[in-house]
Amino acid sequence: MKIGLGVLLWWPLSLLAGGLSMFTLPPRDTCEGAYFIDIQASFPQVNFSTLDRLYIPAGHYSFYRIGQLTAA
Repeated sequence: MKIGLGVLLWWPLSLLAGGLSMFTLPPRDTCEGAYFIDIQASFPQVNFSTLDRLYIPAGHYSFYRIGQLTAA
């Protein structure tokens, strides 16, 4: 039953996000936090000017700083 519920919850969300440009930051090994002074320089393969969603991995962080993130 748990697998069926997961598919049921995932299916509609995947349809809504079909045309979006998304990027997930890599998970950190430490729970201290993350510090990206220039996120665009840290991930040159990502086109941040056309990015629709930026996901941060779940966790407990004491801080999370993202610098040089373009505004839409």
